[in-house]
Amino acid sequence: MRGSRPTTFGRWLRELAYRSGLRQRARRRVFERHAVWCEARLDVDAGTLHVRVCDVSEGGALLELAEALEPGARAQLRFPLLPGRPAVWCLVQHALPQGRRMGVQFQGDPDDHARLAAELVRRHGGTPPAQG
Repeated sequence: MRGSRPTTFGRWLRELAYRSGLRQRARRRVFERHAVWCEARLDVDAGTLHVRVCDVSEGGALLELAEALEPGARAQLRFPLLPGRPAVWCLVQHALPQGRRMGVQFQGDPDDHARLAAELVRRHGGTPPAQG
């Protein structure tokens, strides 16, 4: 029986840490996310990257790209397909290199971010187009 106790205790600790992490993420999520499917450009020091915006909120976006940037990197996200070709400065919050996805937090005027998110949802909201 002694051999099984550390395993059970270890599982309990891992489960506690996992649930705590979920609660923290839920508390941090201030804005509702919306699924979108939109091509965009990400200007970084090394040049311009072509990205796909997968979801957006008033606070940021989830991007899909060939190679993710390091968390903490600053970039400008441009939307050449939207009227007025808006752009927003953003900060990389997290990156999943294996999934080629990266979360960015918008920097600057929250009212501009709300308008941008609403326009993206209006024009590009919903599920991705069918591949074929």
